[in-house]
Amino acid sequence: MTMPHDKNNRAVDIARQAIPFMSDHGIPITPRNYFVWYEYFRGHMPALKATLDELINASTEFDSKLNNEIYTRFFARNLTDEQERKLTEEIKAVEEVNATAGKILEPITRELDGASKSTESYGAKLKEIAGKIKDDKDADHIRSIMITLAKETEKISNESKAITTGLKDSTQQFEDLREKLAQAKKEARIDDVTQVKNRRAFNERISEIIKDVSKKKTVACLAIVDIDKFKRINDTYGHPVGDKALAALAAQLVDFTASSDEVFRIGGEEFAIMLLDCPLEKAFERMDSIRASIASHQFTVRGIVETITISVGVAEIEKGNREEDALKQADTALYLAKESGRNKVKTNKDLKARDVT
Repeated sequence: MTMPHDKNNRAVDIARQAIPFMSDHGIPITPRNYFVWYEYFRGHMPALKATLDELINASTEFDSKLNNEIYTRFFARNLTDEQERKLTEEIKAVEEVNATAGKILEPITRELDGASKSTESYGAKLKEIAGKIKDDKDADHIRSIMITLAKETEKISNESKAITTGLKDSTQQFEDLREKLAQAKKEARIDDVTQVKNRRAFNERISEIIKDVSKKKTVACLAIVDIDKFKRINDTYGHPVGDKALAALAAQLVDFTASSDEVFRIGGEEFAIMLLDCPLEKAFERMDSIRASIASHQFTVRGIVETITISVGVAEIEKGNREEDALKQADTALYLAKESGRNKVKTNKDLKARDVT
């Protein structure tokens, strides 16, 4: 089992590869560019990695036009302003860790270097004293030598204590930085409007689930949920009310799904739900139950009762699927649900039946 701190450490390792690489290759460290290169070093998108490796091997200059083309090709859904802000915060946090780490280590390095020299000096002094004691018969002289030894011992003991104290302080500073980076990482994966996980968290999670499916560790389905005619709510009541409607729907999705399921907002009025240990037939039943529950729920907006309906596309993640395969199948099933009159659930099995007819 992968522990949370292991995931945090992995994210930090990836960021420490991505940011210097971007800097060395003259790639502006913007949220979108960072998103691309973070995924490259994470290594879960073979098509992206193959494309970038080819460009790197050809010594291609990554100008703004090329950077935009790469982002658009592999990440079609645009980042929201909030996602860009959070990515910017994460980049700053990583850069701060790197810069502060150097500042923290500099005095400790000096202390250790000084301690090393003092230890060598202390060793030489011991040899010298040992030789004098062996040959000396004068008690007063021996006492004087022992006093010198005691002073030298006290000196190096004090230096060791100073280093120990410095290391404790540095450890605490590193822990504070680690917590700050972990918090930035967490915030970069939570959608501010709905408080569910965002598109970036979804990208990371689906790649993990695809691996588990390939290893036959689980059966999983992906559901894409879209609010029907959401534009009408925004146009009628304004975007602040639209945001409240999104938050209310997200809360409903979380309440209605199983504890093992995961809800993500992946763009605009679109949500994704990962249904774990769940074959397609069961996923359809669960999502249709959720659809019916939401359709029967009354949302009050400025004293006016509104009914929100959703259309849902469900696809079972199969062995050998890539992230884009699962998304395409669920998206196409969603389109079929919209095409069939909205407020419906369709699956990739329905797509196959349609293609046959």
